[in-house]
Amino acid sequence: MTEGNNEKTVRSWFEAYNQRDIDRMMGLCAEDCTAVYPTLREYDKNAWREDLTVEVRAFPDAEVRLLSLIAKGDQVAAEFGWMFRGRRDNDPQ
Repeated sequence: MTEGNNEKTVRSWFEAYNQRDIDRMMGLCAEDCTAVYPTLREYDKNAWREDLTVEVRAFPDAEVRLLSLIAKGDQVAAEFGWMFRGRRDNDPQ
């Protein structure tokens, strides 16, 4: 995949998050992907799907903003910020 395609894929993932499209988000990820959160918790793809599903239901007004993106070869680094405002519909537990 080219740098331009990698960048487009990452941008598409953030757009899908803001649209609450879990299927699209997961479709953009490799089957053997691993998500690593700042808390150092690691998720395989299935666990990540479950976590994201709970998150978008609990915080329907959450928005992620892509601040900057750098693509080089097969690697992409994204700086982003979460915006939580509005209501919280249920307990994310």
